[in-house]
Amino acid sequence: MKLHAAARIARRVMPTRLFSALRGVGKALAGPIIFSYETGHFRAAIGSRAVDRHGAPQPWYTLPAIEFLRHQDLTDKRVLEWGAGQSTIWWGRHARTVRSFESDESWYSRLRPMVGPNVELHLTSNDLAAVDPVLGGPYDLIVVDGLDRFACAQRSVAVLAPDGGIIFDNSDGYWGPHGQYPVIDLLRSRGFSRVDFYGFGPGEIVPHCTSVFFRDSCFLFRNPTPPVRSRLYPNQ
Repeated sequence: MKLHAAARIARRVMPTRLFSALRGVGKALAGPIIFSYETGHFRAAIGSRAVDRHGAPQPWYTLPAIEFLRHQDLTDKRVLEWGAGQSTIWWGRHARTVRSFESDESWYSRLRPMVGPNVELHLTSNDLAAVDPVLGGPYDLIVVDGLDRFACAQRSVAVLAPDGGIIFDNSDGYWGPHGQYPVIDLLRSRGFSRVDFYGFGPGEIVPHCTSVFFRDSCFLFRNPTPPVRSRLYPNQ
């Protein structure tokens, strides 16, 4: 990377104290800019929609959660999504099949022509009255990101594959009486463990939390390959 090459030259020609001071200021200024560009945060903020740095749709989960999912092999996975959006397009491009339920008719109409043939997009009411006849299953991944989240979580447990996982976005919200976490309590009572991914979502200025709920056999944590190094890492 050109920045690392420039830093090596500066280290040789500058006094140590001056180089250290300038290096600190440079990292403080460049770090957020590189982060915003590389993650798509800048482009998402300008366009007011969840996209990566190339403009491709991505979920409105926290960026660490997106990175975690992006490095999974999802090509043969079946996804159930409660609440449709940019994530529906993203899942359709990464997973084998997607079944998504949305209660906002205008958003449903806008999204429908944008999804691929492996995506089933259903318009439903927030009380899920018409969901059960077409719910199907089992699913490898279930995303709780809309509708009545507690009712969605209840149904999700019944249709989750034994080695599957549940992704719960905005898990730091109460989704019930103030100060209570009924969805988290429900999944804990059903034997799920939880990993929390805190951070900013695409284009957002306030961090939140996306959680992954799993049991011991969950495929997401088998880790068959080592972590992927950043393309910006020197000498990669």
